[in-house]
Amino acid sequence: MKCLAVACTLVSLTLASTPVGLADDAPPASIAPTLVSAAEELVDALAKEDFAKATANFDAAMMRTLPEPRLRALWQSLTQQAGSFRQRLQTRTEKQARFDVVYVTCEFREFVLEAKVAFNASGQVAGLFFAPPAKPASDT
Repeated sequence: MKCLAVACTLVSLTLASTPVGLADDAPPASIAPTLVSAAEELVDALAKEDFAKATANFDAAMMRTLPEPRLRALWQSLTQQAGSFRQRLQTRTEKQARFDVVYVTCEFREFVLEAKVAFNASGQVAGLFFAPPAKPASDT
């Protein structure tokens, strides 16, 4: 439950600047491989606690909402609850409104979470969320 509180905090911090809503009749996602790599690199930077690198591709709204010190505090809170980061398991993508979204499934010592990284049209990070996976990692 504490992890969900952290996830909700991250969501509430980024929702104000990231109106992400899934269109009901959206076509299948076609996300550039460079964005998938960028999402993986963001997660890797967090795992290494390189918060300067993690925030390097944030858009202006994300930099105001989740600057490096705040991201550091949230990551530390998340890993205190979920345990140490172990590895990236997989990625999946989808289009949500005007955003390209990459989900990076992450294994922590205690449980698995998905990092949801939303990219704007310029390829900058416009949203970052952590939550339990929408579906089990073995399903995809």
